[in-house]
Amino acid sequence: GMMVTPHSAPCKRCTCQNGVLSCSEPRCDCSVPGSERNRCCPQCDPRAACKHQELRHVVFRSGERWIYQCQTCECLFGEVDCWPMECPPTSCADPLLAPGDCCPRCHNDPCALEPSNTTTASG
Repeated sequence: GMMVTPHSAPCKRCTCQNGVLSCSEPRCDCSVPGSERNRCCPQCDPRAACKHQELRHVVFRSGERWIYQCQTCECLFGEVDCWPMECPPTSCADPLLAPGDCCPRCHNDPCALEPSNTTTASG
């Protein structure tokens, strides 16, 4: 039940139980005051944050992801890295790409942006 910290990984917390060593990474809660100075939580350092490409007041912490112009973007220690977002496969022969949508969809897709012109009578 003894708590140890390996020299090779000073941020890991390890416990020895019945001769078995089990280790865990620290949990980093960047909302806790002082966490930005914790060397084990570099993602909490404000210098590691990234600003949104257009909405400059929106700030992402290192490791956070968002969608921008049909790309998946990630903040990696102050740098924004983006790549084409993956679209789910479509089950129809003629998927359509609606204006403002990133992925082609089937006309009967409930997630399609455009409301369908068909109405269903109930009763």
